[in-house]
Amino acid sequence: MSVGTCVDLLAPGSGGAIVLSCGVAHYAELYRIEQLDVYQSALYPGAIEVSDEVGNWCDDELSAYEQGSGAVPGLRYHYIYPTAVNWASGDTLGYCFLEAASGEQLTDGLLPQSIY
Repeated sequence: MSVGTCVDLLAPGSGGAIVLSCGVAHYAELYRIEQLDVYQSALYPGAIEVSDEVGNWCDDELSAYEQGSGAVPGLRYHYIYPTAVNWASGDTLGYCFLEAASGEQLTDGLLPQSIY
């Protein structure tokens, strides 16, 4: 997946998302992907640390986006972070998604093309 990808997120713990065109009904749009390489260790730093780090990225990125283009009412972010199993297999990516705060489906992309 890349920034700007629209998805239907699967249930928590299922480990994935269904990629869709942003022109069809979907629940979220990917707006940031980041490598958790700040931990310079092969050992999993723990779910709380990893969750906090990815949550902070998502919050910072959304704040910067809103400051640059004006706040977008009715949106919230959701994020996915690697588990210990993911980490052990080399997957150390965190993902930030925008979604409607109401939980309703979106019918268009949210990000301007200049972001991706």
